[in-house]
Amino acid sequence: MIKGGPCPTDVSTEKWIAKAKIKMMISAPFHGSVVSQTEFRERSNIQTAATDGTTIFYNADFVREQSLPKLCWLLAHEAEHIMMLHCFRMGKRDPTKWNYACDYSINSTTLESLVKQGVFERIEEALYDEKYVNWSSEKIYEAVPDSEVPEEQPGSHHVIAPGSDPADGEGSGGEEGVEGQPRKFLSEGDIKELEEQAKRKVLAAAETAKSMGSLPGEYSSLLDKIRHPTVDWKELLQRAVVGEVPDDYTMRRPNRKLIQSGFYMPSILKQSVGNIYVWRDTSASMSDEDDRKVCSELRGIVEDVKPQAVYVIDCDTSVNSVKIFYPGDNLDSLERVGYGGTDPHVFFDWVEENAEEVQAIICLTDMCFDLDERKLPSIAPVTWVSTIDRDPNNGNFIYLPSGED
Repeated sequence: MIKGGPCPTDVSTEKWIAKAKIKMMISAPFHGSVVSQTEFRERSNIQTAATDGTTIFYNADFVREQSLPKLCWLLAHEAEHIMMLHCFRMGKRDPTKWNYACDYSINSTTLESLVKQGVFERIEEALYDEKYVNWSSEKIYEAVPDSEVPEEQPGSHHVIAPGSDPADGEGSGGEEGVEGQPRKFLSEGDIKELEEQAKRKVLAAAETAKSMGSLPGEYSSLLDKIRHPTVDWKELLQRAVVGEVPDDYTMRRPNRKLIQSGFYMPSILKQSVGNIYVWRDTSASMSDEDDRKVCSELRGIVEDVKPQAVYVIDCDTSVNSVKIFYPGDNLDSLERVGYGGTDPHVFFDWVEENAEEVQAIICLTDMCFDLDERKLPSIAPVTWVSTIDRDPNNGNFIYLPSGED
């Protein structure tokens, strides 16, 4: 056990945090540099500490109760949330369960290695389980039953939506009050800029730690992803379905960002789109894991763009099944029918003969076939979502890398 008591009464909270930052820069410069670059704000309505990905909020009473090694652990915990971009990876997940998963992931893996080295001391109440060592937050989120997640307690979240502030009481509420979504006056561009700021902070911290000869090797994969980001294929898919041009504008929800500058301007009104026709390649070359992956993303896109109907056509060398889903339907019931050869032209023929009000044509496939461009549908462009990086050079091509969820 590392010796040390709580903050002395004659030391201010700000100086206690400053002492922790100095200790971190010496003992764990990667985390220390992230913390030193980050703005701190005191908030009495949170239980311990929290971050929106760019700022660290803290409860002064809780901070003062911690010994210096425990305070360093707390600050490193928030730094890990920033380093792992947890606020930006949350998406539409349940905020309480996402916090639960993120805490288990970092507490049981990278932070625990610092504890074992004697650098920090873990706070007793922190979530920790050896079975989650080297598990991603996403993997834990999917594995843990909802029944095991404790009920949300006010001010308990460490990971809050980008641009949020606990002082506003809107730390996890977004557009239309949807939990876990970005604050409603932040545009997608604003969120992207905040994420880029966080990435630049992490890269700068890595250079500092490297110059001091103390950059942990377990972060090499994270840094590589930040330095060499892959194309956001999910965004490309949604753009291919919805298009670039907004449907309409509305004054019912004025643009809040411009209001702050004194301009009363309309915001974008998104309407539901037309029908989406999907070829689900059910040939034998498509593994069950590949099928699960592409269908999972189809569900996400459909939930976001809310088409009039989604036609999912299971097809190998023949059309084996046609499923139609309407707004509100559950797309989880996508049983697979097929496992034969591969002939996309059978699907294209079906579309030409049966499709109406086509918004988009999407092919979920591994591209293991020869394409006759003369047989492509003429009623709408084709978007290929492939598990293999083989661009047909016709229509929109989106590569779904292995290991992506």
